Amino acid sequence: MSQEAVASATDKKTNPSDRNRRMVTIDGNTAAAYVAHATNEVIAIYPITPSSVMGEIADARSAAGEKNIWGAIPDVVEM
Repeated sequence: MSQEAVASATDKKTNPSDRNRRMVTIDGNTAAAYVAHATNEVIAIYPITPSSVMGEIADARSAAGEKNIWGAIPDVVEM
């Protein structure tokens, strides 16, 4: 569900001064995965239970061919 929330919130271009913009509440792992995927060329993950979701989301985004802000598809490396 949180991946859908991030996708729906980021699909729309909004003006920062727009008071009617849509806000989304997401968990920390989803937020970390989104930022890691958007800003890095390589995402190193260590899959332990509390943070496994972050790696799964980052890996799924790369596997789906989603590009980061520089137009590259980040590599996800498991440590």
